Amino acid sequence: MADIDATLTSPNGNVIALFTDIGATVTGGQNQMDLLLNDNNAIPPLYTVLRPVGFQPEFANKLNLFKGMNTAGTWTLTLYDDVANASGGTLNSWSIDILEEVPPNITGAVTIANEDFETTDGGFTHSGAQDEWERGTPAFAPITTANSGVNCWKTDLDNTYNASSNQVLESQTYNLAAVTGPIYLSWAMKYQVENTTFDQFRVYVEEVGNPANTRVLFEWMGASKPQSVGNPSTSQPVSAGWGTHWADISSFAGLQIRFKVSLVTDPSVQHVGVAIDDFKMYNIAACTPSSITLGASPVTCIGTTTANLPYTATTGSPNIYSIDYDAAAEAAGFTDVVNAALPASPIVLTVPGAAPVAVYNAGITVQNSVGGCVSPVVPFTITVISSPAMTPVANDTVCNNSLAGPYNFTSVPPGATFTWTNSNVAIGLAAAGAGNIPAFNATNATAAPINATITVTPTVGTCVGTPISFIIRVNPSGQVNPIANQNYAVVHPQQLSTLQRLFPVQYAAGQMIIPSSGWLQQARAISLHLLHKILPVFHR
Repeated sequence: MADIDATLTSPNGNVIALFTDIGATVTGGQNQMDLLLNDNNAIPPLYTVLRPVGFQPEFANKLNLFKGMNTAGTWTLTLYDDVANASGGTLNSWSIDILEEVPPNITGAVTIANEDFETTDGGFTHSGAQDEWERGTPAFAPITTANSGVNCWKTDLDNTYNASSNQVLESQTYNLAAVTGPIYLSWAMKYQVENTTFDQFRVYVEEVGNPANTRVLFEWMGASKPQSVGNPSTSQPVSAGWGTHWADISSFAGLQIRFKVSLVTDPSVQHVGVAIDDFKMYNIAACTPSSITLGASPVTCIGTTTANLPYTATTGSPNIYSIDYDAAAEAAGFTDVVNAALPASPIVLTVPGAAPVAVYNAGITVQNSVGGCVSPVVPFTITVISSPAMTPVANDTVCNNSLAGPYNFTSVPPGATFTWTNSNVAIGLAAAGAGNIPAFNATNATAAPINATITVTPTVGTCVGTPISFIIRVNPSGQVNPIANQNYAVVHPQQLSTLQRLFPVQYAAGQMIIPSSGWLQQARAISLHLLHKILPVFHR
């Protein structure tokens, strides 16, 4: 393991050597490696103990050479054996943790300078001994591109810098006399410079006419860059990557300043040099953060692709908003929103149609895009639920002028609200309503039963379930149909022989019943005195 070299390559092709020829050199020495490499660790790997331990990368190749670069993309770890043998080995795993440097928020800032050097030199000039600063497209590896576009400033576009040089690139004069509030400066650079003991490279801001008032923004403090790895030996043209650097220069408010880049070299060993691009300066006015008050977090049905997030009581006149979903929400398909136009309430959120039933977490910020500050993060959730299912309700039969109900509704999952309709208001119930149906006095003004169909729909948030129906039947009140009055004469059987000679009679249930209507008509021709002698008469 004493002959392993390792390099790390960034997504844009920038290479640094992490270590070379480390580990035990004797038979039986440690044959496993478990390293944590960090610029802030105490020492580089000078010893044979390599598990578990934390080291710096080797002196010439610090991880901060990637500072300011775009880290998105594929990072590549390459292992070399720089001795011709067949000992072999296994890489079990490796990973990289990236701590992002958050630039200042320049939304709404006033731009003081913005030079990309594509069409002009941006007012930059250069001077000094063995001065070779040039503007154009670099053409000497490992610096062969500009940070943006095709043009930048470089100490020599197609070769190394000169020996024994003392050369300075400086901007035009920027008058900050009327500028108050925070001032930020940014620039992109890529460089390959010899050990700081021999060659000195720094970036600084200087007050015009007062060189004593200088602030160093960057100073090279590293070792020589090129590194040989592998077998046969290959020189890696190590350099810093094209990275964007930021500096707070608010202390120069009210003054006139120049931005300067200085390179001083010794008589021997020249490297590729320094390239500068995309110089910018911003004035950020003081501001009060906006704010927003959210309403209830939305609940939506699985498969629904939108949800409403209501809000009220904004301050600071925000007109843009951003939403940051957590990792679980993003894994389910939710997508962050960055500086979208803030609509009138509610904000319509996009919900992935395939998002499973769950509670998803997010946070919203708002801002006025013209000189406004970003609000504090306001958390909220989006709850995706299944469609609510109604618990069936049994049909019911009641009588006129009696109580019907109450009818209480439930659903799965619980927590639904309910709306209902009634097909027949003649039963004494309204045509529609919400919630449970309380007890009511059932009515039926007809002589026959009447039916009403009650249809109930459950809703949770925006999720509407399948309606169910049941029937309430109201029977009419009990009644007797009218019967016409009847008159009958009732006689004892002993008088039957006498009556039979006088009138036609009928016999029923042991008594003789003479229909009164026929009997009275015939009785008018007979003396009532005689009839009373024959039998007593009872009229019914």
